Amino acid sequence: MDPEKVNNKITAKTKAIIAVHLYGHPANIQELRNLCTRNSLFLIEDAAEAHGAFCFDERVGSLGDVNCFSFYGNKILTTGEGGMVTTNSDELAHTVKQFRDQGTQQDRRYWHPVIGYNYRMTNLSAALGLAQLERLDEIVEKKEEILERYKKYLVNAPFRFQISQPWARPVNWLTSLVLTDHATVSAPKLSESLLAMGIETRPFFIPMHKLPPYLNNELFPIAEELSENGLNLPSAISLEDSDIKYICDATLKILNQ
Repeated sequence: MDPEKVNNKITAKTKAIIAVHLYGHPANIQELRNLCTRNSLFLIEDAAEAHGAFCFDERVGSLGDVNCFSFYGNKILTTGEGGMVTTNSDELAHTVKQFRDQGTQQDRRYWHPVIGYNYRMTNLSAALGLAQLERLDEIVEKKEEILERYKKYLVNAPFRFQISQPWARPVNWLTSLVLTDHATVSAPKLSESLLAMGIETRPFFIPMHKLPPYLNNELFPIAEELSENGLNLPSAISLEDSDIKYICDATLKILNQ
């Protein structure tokens, strides 16, 4: 997110800024936090894809008024499904717990003053998550090694990898690359060709303003360009060097046809 452009979007109706650490790369939280302070707004961190990343010397997921993590199966840490909300506010923590627990009042059993939901995590899932948490540094390091191997084997290929920003110490959730103008095939075509060779990839996300519930006429050219030309390569920590070499050789073969 560009803090200057965010500032230009703030109106009297604005209540909060949601900063998404997309693909493990932290947004400029310090600038966004300053914006929130000046405009009396809440700052919400979406750290679903950035377990273990830092903004300067502070871990993401600890910097907003409310911070959200995902533990879905493809995330850096997983419990199979579900997520976590963190906050330093006792009031917000109480509210989150209430909505999580079917709207139950915490000090009065079977009393539901608000409409809530069953978002409770099972003890089994929590135990799995705690075991994963003990391996966080190991998993992050392994994913970084995977990224470096991709860069090694795809040197001089028509891609650009994500660039670390001065404020960020990112994590490599997915090995994400964007095809340049020199690429001989489109991202969807490359993905299709790789799948035919037994290699599954994923496209970048579709920008929110393109989705039916949120359609609008505003232009977001950077998001659109990334969505059209972005591709995520296999990034599981179980990948061996030979796997990555095969993926890269197949990718280069398709591009050179």
